Amino acid sequence: MRRPRNIPALSRPTSDLSQGNALERPTVLPLGKPMRVSDRQDKVELLQDFFAAGSSGTGSIVAVQGPMATGKTSLLHDFAEQLVGRGVLVLTATASPEEQDDPLGVIRQLVRHIPAPAVGDGAGHPADELVPDAADADAVRLSGLAMLELTTSRPVAIVVDDAQHCDEASLNCLLFMVRRLRSNRLQIVVGVGDPIAATYQRYDAAISRGPRFHRIRLTPLAEAEVASALHEHLGGAAARDLGPAFHRISGGNLRLLSALIHDTATAAVRDGAAPAVGNAFREAVSACLHCCDRTMFDLIRVMAVLGEQRTSRFAGALLGLADTAVVGATRALEAAGLLGDGWFRHPAVRSVVLASLSGTERAEIHQRAAALLHQAGAELTVVAKHLVAAGFPLECWGVQVLSRIAEEEARHGRTGGAIQFLTSADRLAGTGRDRAALRATLASVEWRTSPLAVERHLPRLIAAQQDGELTTKDSVMVISQLVCRGWLDEAETALRRLVAEAPSQDPGRRALLNLLRQWLTYWCPTLLSRVPESQAVLPAQATPAVLAATPRMYAGEVIDCLLGNGTKTQVRAGADHILRSCALDDSTFEPLLTALLALVSVDRHTIAGTWCDTLLQQAAEQNAVTWQAELLSARALIALRAGDLAAAVQCAKSALDHVDVEKWGTRVGIPLGSLVLAYTAMGLHDAAAAVLDQPVPTEMFQVQAGLHYWRARGHYFLATGRLRAAQNDFSACGELTVDWELDRPGVLAWRNDLGQLYLRQGRLDLVRSVAGAQLARAGDDPSSVRGVALRLLAATAEPEERLELLEESAEVLDECAARLELTYTLSDLAHVHDELGYSEKAETVGRQAWQLAKVCGVALEFKPRQVLTDAEMRVATLAARGLTNREISRSLYITVSTVEQHLTKAYRKLKVSRRADLPARLEPVVIESA
Repeated sequence: MRRPRNIPALSRPTSDLSQGNALERPTVLPLGKPMRVSDRQDKVELLQDFFAAGSSGTGSIVAVQGPMATGKTSLLHDFAEQLVGRGVLVLTATASPEEQDDPLGVIRQLVRHIPAPAVGDGAGHPADELVPDAADADAVRLSGLAMLELTTSRPVAIVVDDAQHCDEASLNCLLFMVRRLRSNRLQIVVGVGDPIAATYQRYDAAISRGPRFHRIRLTPLAEAEVASALHEHLGGAAARDLGPAFHRISGGNLRLLSALIHDTATAAVRDGAAPAVGNAFREAVSACLHCCDRTMFDLIRVMAVLGEQRTSRFAGALLGLADTAVVGATRALEAAGLLGDGWFRHPAVRSVVLASLSGTERAEIHQRAAALLHQAGAELTVVAKHLVAAGFPLECWGVQVLSRIAEEEARHGRTGGAIQFLTSADRLAGTGRDRAALRATLASVEWRTSPLAVERHLPRLIAAQQDGELTTKDSVMVISQLVCRGWLDEAETALRRLVAEAPSQDPGRRALLNLLRQWLTYWCPTLLSRVPESQAVLPAQATPAVLAATPRMYAGEVIDCLLGNGTKTQVRAGADHILRSCALDDSTFEPLLTALLALVSVDRHTIAGTWCDTLLQQAAEQNAVTWQAELLSARALIALRAGDLAAAVQCAKSALDHVDVEKWGTRVGIPLGSLVLAYTAMGLHDAAAAVLDQPVPTEMFQVQAGLHYWRARGHYFLATGRLRAAQNDFSACGELTVDWELDRPGVLAWRNDLGQLYLRQGRLDLVRSVAGAQLARAGDDPSSVRGVALRLLAATAEPEERLELLEESAEVLDECAARLELTYTLSDLAHVHDELGYSEKAETVGRQAWQLAKVCGVALEFKPRQVLTDAEMRVATLAARGLTNREISRSLYITVSTVEQHLTKAYRKLKVSRRADLPARLEPVVIESA
C-alpha cells in the first residue's frame, strides 16, 4: 500500500503545492495533437467536459499519465470531488503492487462505494452481490455487466489511481466496460505511472485504440516553473539565485520540491546559499520510494549499495533484469526526480535509499555484486570491497581475491588497507589451509608496521603448523619470526615439525628449506644444534633451475659462500644478483638484508650503502616501519665499517626511533652495538654507557646479533680501562663464534679485538699470536680484517719491520675504504716515522691521520717524538706562536739570555735555522671530535 503523504502544505494563489502536488505542465493528446493546459482547474474542467460528453449516452475513458509526484492523484481527487457534488455516482479505487495477486481486488474497491439502495434492498455490502468469488471469464463479465447496470439510473464515473498495478481480472473487467462505452453513461478515468508498467501495456494498448480514449500527460516541472514556485514561497532573490539548484536536486518532482522549499524556509537560508536538505526532503524521498514499482525499487536500492562506479545496467544485471527493463526503470527514476544522468541527484536521496535496506539485504547485494564483478574480471579492489561489506563466509575465490588485493595494497604502501582486507578475510574464511595462509600473510604485513604486532598471530600459526595446515613457505616465515622474537623453544618445536614431514623432491620446497637452513646457520645456529636431525633433512643447496627462477633463493648461496664455501668474488656476485633481481616485498626482505650484510662483510661498503639507501626509500614509500628500522640498522653498520661515525650514530638512533628497543626482539643487538661502537670511537663514553644501560632480551645472546652487542660492549670496556671485562666479552665472542661455526673473518674478527686488548696489557707475545692467526684466516686478499691484523702485528715488531707492516696495513685499508681503521694505522705510521727520525714524513702522515680522523669523527692527537728537553720545548713552542724573546722571558720567568740559549739548542736539534720553520715542527696537532 502507498504511504500517506505527510509533506507540509505550501499555499499560493495561482497554483497549489498542497500535499506535494501542483504546478503541473500537462499535455492533452485527444487525437494525437498536443495541447497545453495552464493549471489544475483547467485539467479538472477538461475531465468534466469529457464526462459531460459521455453523460448524454456515450461514455469515454481518460488516462492521466505521468511520473510519480506530478499531480496525478491530486487531479483525480479534485475531479472526483466535483462530480460527487453534482450528483454523479463516483466509484474510486487505488491499485497496489502488493494486491496484484488478489483477483478482482480493484473491482471490489470500486463497488464498496456504491450505496446499498443502488443494488436493491438485500442485506450485506453491494460487493458481496456484484463481484463473484471466482476470477474466471464469467466472473469478469458478470462484474462488468453489474457495474454497467448502474449507468441506467444516473451517470457513473470510475476513477482508478495507479492503474498500472491493477490485478489482471480487474483490468479485464475494466476493458469489458470500455468496449461498451458507446451505449452507457460511464466515464472511466485511470491514473497511470510513467513509463507504463509491462503488466499494464496490453491493457493500455487495447483501450487507447478507441475514439473515446483521451490521454493527459503530466511531466516534471521545468526550471522556469521551479523558479516561479520559489518566487512565490521564498522570494525573488531565491528564485533568481537558487532556481537551478532547486531544480537540480528535485528534478521537478512536486513532492520533493515542496519538501525542499519547506526545509529551506525552516532553516532560514541566507540569500545565495544552497538549498537546505532536511527531514522533510528525506521523508518526501521515502514517500517516492513507496510509489516505485518493484523494478524501480529494486534497481535504485542496488545502485545505492553498489556506489557511483557501477551503472544502472550493471545493477540490472545483478538483479537479472533485461536491458529494456533497466532502461525503462532508469528513465522512470530520472523522471521521478530521484536520479539524474544515471545517478542520485543528491546524496540525501542515496542515504534514504540505503536506510530502507536491512543489514542482511545490503550484505546480499554486496555478495552478489562481488560474484558478478569477479566473473566479469573487474578490478580486484572493487571486488574485495564488496566481499568485505557482504561479511559472508568466503568461497575459495573470495579468499584468493582478498589475499591478492592485500598484496597489491601492501606493495603500494597502503599497509592499513592490506591489513583491513586480510583481517576481513581471516574473519570470513573457513578453516584449514585457506585461513592459515591468510593469517600467515596478515602476520607478515603487520610485521611491517610493528615487530611486536606479529606476536598475537604466532600462537595460532604455530598450532596451524603443527596441524599441517601451513605451506612450507609460511612455515619458514613462522620459524624466522619466532627466532626474531626470541621464542626459541617454539621455534624448535616448529622446526622439528617441518623436518619431520616426508622429504620432498619438489625443487621449490627444497630451495625454501635450503634457504631456511642457511639463514639459521647465519642468524641462529643454536636452533640447528637443538634440532640435530635438521642437518640431515634440510637440503644443503638449491637446484640451479630454482635459483634462476627465484633470485631470492640466492641468499642461501650467499650465506654459504660467506661462511667459507666460496670466495669473496662469489659473495659479491651473489649479493649483487639478489639486489638487482628482487623487488622489495615480504618474501624478499630477508634475502635483500642478507645481501647488504654480505657486501659489508667483504668490505663493499660504498655499494652496500647505495643499495641500502635505495631500499630505505622503497620501504618508506610502502610505509613499512619495521623494514625501515632494519635497513637503518644495516645502514648504521655500513657507516661504521666505512668510518662515518656521525652517520652510524644517526642511523642507529633512527632505527631505534622507528621501533622501540623493547619491540625489536633479538636483532636489537645490531643497532645497539653499532651505537656503542660509534660513541666509543668518538670518545663519548657516557653516551655509550647510557646505551648499554638499556635492558635487552636474554635470548639475544643466543643469536648472532648478540655477538655484535658483546663485541661493542667489549670495546667500551677497553676504552674505559675495564680490561678484565673487555677480555670476558671478547673471549665469549670467540668461543661462541667457533662453537656456532661462524668463525669467518667477514662475520666477526674476534682475534683482532683480543689483540687490541693484549696490546693494552703489554702482552706482545699474545698480540703476535692472535694477529698471526687472524692473518692466516684472512688470507692474502685485501680486507679490513687483514689490515687491522697487520697493524697489530706491527706493534710487536722492531721499528724497521713495524714500518713495513704498517705501510702494508695502510695500503690494504685504503683499498677497502676502511677509513676508521686507516686513521689508526696512519697515526701509528706517523709515530714510527718519527721514531726512525723521518720527521718530515712523520709530519705528513700525521696530518693525513688528523684529516682522516676529523672526517670520521674520531678524537686523535699526534705529536712528534720528543727530541727537546722540556725547557727547550716550552721556549720553542712560544717562539713558534710568534712571541719575541723578551715576551717569552716574561712568560716563563727566565732571562732573555736563557731564552736565546734554549732556542739555539732547539734549532740545532730540529735542524732549522730560523723561527719561521718552528710552527710546522712543534705545534701539536689536536683533532677534536666531529
